[in-house]
Amino acid sequence: MTQSRRAAMKAIGVVGAGAALPGTVLAVGEHEDDERHEKKKPVDDELGAVRVAHFSPDAPNVDVYVDDQQVLSDVAYGDVSPYLEVAPGTYTVTITAAGDPETVALEEEVTVDAAYYTAAAIGELGGGDGDGDEYSDGKDEYSDDKPDHEPEDEPDGTFQLLVLVDATPDDVEAGTAQVRVVHASPDAPAVDIVEAESGAAVFEDVAFSEPSGYVPVEPGPLTLEIYPAGARDEPVAVLELELEEGTPYTGYAIGYLEPEPEEEPFEVAVTIDGVDAPESS
Repeated sequence: MTQSRRAAMKAIGVVGAGAALPGTVLAVGEHEDDERHEKKKPVDDELGAVRVAHFSPDAPNVDVYVDDQQVLSDVAYGDVSPYLEVAPGTYTVTITAAGDPETVALEEEVTVDAAYYTAAAIGELGGGDGDGDEYSDGKDEYSDDKPDHEPEDEPDGTFQLLVLVDATPDDVEAGTAQVRVVHASPDAPAVDIVEAESGAAVFEDVAFSEPSGYVPVEPGPLTLEIYPAGARDEPVAVLELELEEGTPYTGYAIGYLEPEPEEEPFEVAVTIDGVDAPESS
């Protein structure tokens, strides 16, 4: 059956937005005297802005640390944080179980320039031989008895931090909107994204963990159908969008295409990119 979903993005809490990393990390829009328009870049062109998204369908709520300072707490599956202003540089990002800093899911270095970024936690904690295996507290949901989801061309150790450079409204051509897709569904094959009315492929053969890049589209209503790459029998999902001129969007394909009971089902989470306040479509 064709599925039609539009995920509701939830804004999550910033821990000590101005105090966690003084002079380094601030929640964009947290300043009391902030006069920035929501679709402008950060006032200081020398700063970057990073938000975090939790799109790992078998992971519990998590906390996020930057250089050992907690900046986000209790981030649930499907949550997208506000953008945080960050001075350019290289930082150690650590993701742990919520409330348990000793249980580390992932730790890696991330380099930030003066741009907008989304750092998306994707893949499975319970699958593969990579970083996810380090995150084990002996509970049954992380045991070898958990159903395997092994899509074609999926790398071993699927849990990872996918860092994307986001477009801003300044990057969008006049009279258009921009759309990008990211394949973050652990058990789904590569997909084609097709414009429903014309049948034209907007994106083709998008594989797990691969962003498509942005393409310009006409503002207004847009219906996109998602098919396994090379197939056109019946879409696995239908995405209804209402696009605003001058706005960049990303659609994240998340969850399981064939979920077991109590697993997160396949859906498309849509974000508005490169703006000061967290928004969703």
